[in-house]
Amino acid sequence: MDKVAMVKKEVQMQNWSEAELARQESGLTVTQWCRQERISTSAYYYRLRKIRESLCEQIPVPVTEITEKTETDHAAIRIVSGDLKVEMSSDVPSEKIAAIIGALKC
Repeated sequence: MDKVAMVKKEVQMQNWSEAELARQESGLTVTQWCRQERISTSAYYYRLRKIRESLCEQIPVPVTEITEKTETDHAAIRIVSGDLKVEMSSDVPSEKIAAIIGALKC
């Protein structure tokens, strides 16, 4: 993503976040607020989901241990975070590993 697109996305997220705060402070229901602002409820929930996803990307995952395969282990990669343990073989594509780590953020 180029710099202009990144800035555009950041500004959009900021505007949507401010609108969500205004909706919460208004005391109106989602339906009432959407009607007042002339946006569909599906657009509202889409924006809310994007705000939440953006926030999840910013939260660091506290990984306490990353180990590689030993002769007694079956898993090549082990990620431990608190009570959560993820084990996978060495042939897992890096994109899937990144997706798993991203899911752990939420």
